[in-house]
Amino acid sequence: MRRRPLSPSAALIPMLAALSACGAKGDDTAALQGAGGQVDLNPASLHFELPEGGLVPSQTQTFTVQNHGVGPLSVSGLELQATGGFTLVEGGGAVVIPPHGVHTVTVAFEGDGGDAAGRVIVYSDDAKKPVVAVSLEGELVPAESGGGDGGGEEEVPVEQELVDVFLLLDVAYNYSCYHPDLDRFIDEVIDELYVHFDNVAVGFGVYDDYPEPGWTVPGNKAYEIRHQISTDHDSVKEAARGLTMEYGGRGPGSTHEALYQAVWGAGYDHVCDGVYDEATDVPPFTPRADDAFGGLEAGAHDPSVPGTGERRGVGWREGAAHIVIVSIDNMIRDPALTHPLPEGTCGAPASPELVARAFTTTDTRLLGINVYEWQDSDPVPQAQLEALVESTGSHIDADGDGLRDEPAVLAAGWDWPPMWQVMDAVEDLIRESHVP
Repeated sequence: MRRRPLSPSAALIPMLAALSACGAKGDDTAALQGAGGQVDLNPASLHFELPEGGLVPSQTQTFTVQNHGVGPLSVSGLELQATGGFTLVEGGGAVVIPPHGVHTVTVAFEGDGGDAAGRVIVYSDDAKKPVVAVSLEGELVPAESGGGDGGGEEEVPVEQELVDVFLLLDVAYNYSCYHPDLDRFIDEVIDELYVHFDNVAVGFGVYDDYPEPGWTVPGNKAYEIRHQISTDHDSVKEAARGLTMEYGGRGPGSTHEALYQAVWGAGYDHVCDGVYDEATDVPPFTPRADDAFGGLEAGAHDPSVPGTGERRGVGWREGAAHIVIVSIDNMIRDPALTHPLPEGTCGAPASPELVARAFTTTDTRLLGINVYEWQDSDPVPQAQLEALVESTGSHIDADGDGLRDEPAVLAAGWDWPPMWQVMDAVEDLIRESHVP
């Protein structure tokens, strides 16, 4: 059953460390995208449901004001415009949000006046979007329909919600006699996502490892976006057509880097020369003063893609639930496991901590898929995936007990999980990112 999520809860997140601006020339960074504060609201709407009869007198939900720029964002104030029943509880005053920081706002709905509608207007010094708003909708529902106070594991429909899903696929398998049927899986999951959700945008990317000698299959890289987030089903399917895996030996993969780039889009300069090299580097998604090339290289963002968004990373849509589905077919490259990292890069290679901060700042959830052939005898990749999803606050109801309290990892052993499990997990993650 499709569900509609409640609004997200968020705590104040520490500032995400900026990458060094290797190769930047001059002091004129004002023209670079993101040189100042950039406002973003998540979610873009709050839907409240209270049971009729006053059984639950009020409900609170939160949204976050996020700063996706490289300079501070000054919020001069918030204004509540509503027909009745709504109150700004917390976070409604003036505030300065640091780069890559968030500010949480709490809104309450009281149902004694009946159904209500309105919006919260946010005023800031964002040069492009000085006035933005979160829409509000409050309704009374029959008590037996399950309307409640927003606590526990309440599940409500998600048909009308915006859902963005980015598939991030390991394309180097580690056992020469077998590899998962990647082309079948991506073909099926793309189709199912567009059918399953009413307002969905999908994109995908691939990764292998850093382009060091002996680390990766020739031609593969640490991350490559193949299609940014889009509502165009046919275009995404065409881009994924013929995607296959290649034998990559038993080396670990650049999962952390790929996840960081998909969510933050800062780019990666392998030799730190300030010039994008297609063979080894990852372009920024949009040029910014704090990207790996100091804002001097064109980004991968294509605004002409149908139904795409403008948020950094892969074109996430503002106000959508953001889900990354990542597959691994080997260990994740991590110095904690004595794996070396490339040296002399622009900005340190992505770490688990950097990934966690990027996911938290952007309110993105992670679904891991473990197709490592030796997972029955080697638990390390599974443990790495579970640690990653835990750090991003990503949980699902894997055991069917009605509680989303298991790490969002699917493991099938030598194969991809069934599609119903993937869709159920995505729905759980939408609810996980939209609970008060």
